[in-house]
Amino acid sequence: MTLDAAAKIGPELALKLPLRAVKTMRSIMSLVRRTAEDIVTEHEHDGAPKDDMLQVLINSDNFSHKQLVDEVVHFLAAATETTAGSIVWGIHLLSRHPDMQSRLREELHSHIPSISYLTNDDISSTLENMPYLNAIIKEILRFHSMNTILWRQCISSTANICGHHIPIGTKLTFSPWALQRDPAHWGPDARTFNPERWLIDPISGGADHSYSFLNFGAGPRRCIGETYAKVQMRCMLSAMIGAFEWAPINVDKESDVGEEIGDNHALTLFKILEGWKLNCKKVDGWV
Repeated sequence: MTLDAAAKIGPELALKLPLRAVKTMRSIMSLVRRTAEDIVTEHEHDGAPKDDMLQVLINSDNFSHKQLVDEVVHFLAAATETTAGSIVWGIHLLSRHPDMQSRLREELHSHIPSISYLTNDDISSTLENMPYLNAIIKEILRFHSMNTILWRQCISSTANICGHHIPIGTKLTFSPWALQRDPAHWGPDARTFNPERWLIDPISGGADHSYSFLNFGAGPRRCIGETYAKVQMRCMLSAMIGAFEWAPINVDKESDVGEEIGDNHALTLFKILEGWKLNCKKVDGWV
């Protein structure tokens, strides 16, 4: 109930409330920042055995120590649970649609001779060019946007939305999760999990506007980790679907939307909570 109340008053006020959830979040973020400090300091002093993203930033000489720490915090906080949550929702959806799961597995096996091939240097381009895999991933991201709420601040004195003047400095709240299920933008099947829409139109999925899909934001503040997240999803889903069959223990107790197992009071990430169980069976012949 505390998160539900906080969601209604906005992030600035919510973070000032003496709530247990707020105290827990501050404690976690403090730990994340200390960890980021240690990682940056170690890289600055000792370097990295193989250039990672942080070492590339250090070698550019364009970032201060504080900026490097901020970037690592973003890597840790924004690039882990979001992608992991999307993968979990993907397995949930594919377990409920065995026809889609089988079709994806057939595509994977036809392009990838064995699971060990996923470690090859050229695997990224192979996965990137698999139509059904990418249609599945785009539809997972559309149907189960991990971003329930995003905020932006108006920087123009002439901003106008639907006839309403928006004063400069105003903070606007919008929901990619709701937008990406809106029939006004996605048609009558907007609230149906349908990867076929991305096979028909790989660019927009049939949406009426490019801003109808805001899982990664848009414009100059678009998520810098979009490509990285999609690469992770391709690799993980390929391994998990290629090697295993997934089926819900009781398909009638859950839905594609996941209201029964999702965090309906989430401020930012609509993730699966405890209580979700699946049957898992090893696929023969793909090792």
